[in-house]
Amino acid sequence: VKHTFSDHPDKAAARKQLHLPENKHLFLIMTGGVGCENMEQLCSKLLSDLTEDDLMIVLTGKNEELKQRLDKKYASNDKVRTVAFTDQVPAFMAASDVLLTKPGGLSSTEAAVANIPIVHIHAIPGCETCNAEFFSEHGMSFCADNDNEAVTLAYTLTRDTVKAEQMRVAQREYINPNAADMIVKEVDKSCTIRN
Repeated sequence: VKHTFSDHPDKAAARKQLHLPENKHLFLIMTGGVGCENMEQLCSKLLSDLTEDDLMIVLTGKNEELKQRLDKKYASNDKVRTVAFTDQVPAFMAASDVLLTKPGGLSSTEAAVANIPIVHIHAIPGCETCNAEFFSEHGMSFCADNDNEAVTLAYTLTRDTVKAEQMRVAQREYINPNAADMIVKEVDKSCTIRN
């Protein structure tokens, strides 16, 4: 995990940097580097429940077609913003109140290091299913079985500050942001001893 995810900039500063409103609940949807298609239904469901106090930000990755479809569909809706592939993911996580994402191993770990409440959705059977189970069993995320449940859980995390903080505490307890550095030091130490 890059060190930028553990910097934890102030939420207000991150929102200012990204030109996002200071006074809204921000729902961040990440569709993966190639932008998975089944997040479109989730976007529609979430949008139907958004209030004037909410904003949905969709990171579409490198899927230009998905971004174009969403932009066309929500062109006149000021509750939706789409963002193509960006190197500002840590800032978007810092600025947002909840993340809805597939349970990929790297993105989930980055989110936990960034300390943002997570709702896992649309797991690919196998590795991602195991990731979702591990995170949810340790209190580091909620795992939704469908879009309706994902929206309900996301709303809970934006409105219930106690549950959101409990999830952040679990993330800090179980995910070591310096794991890669520690591994490199151990390998380096091992190589030094052998030489």
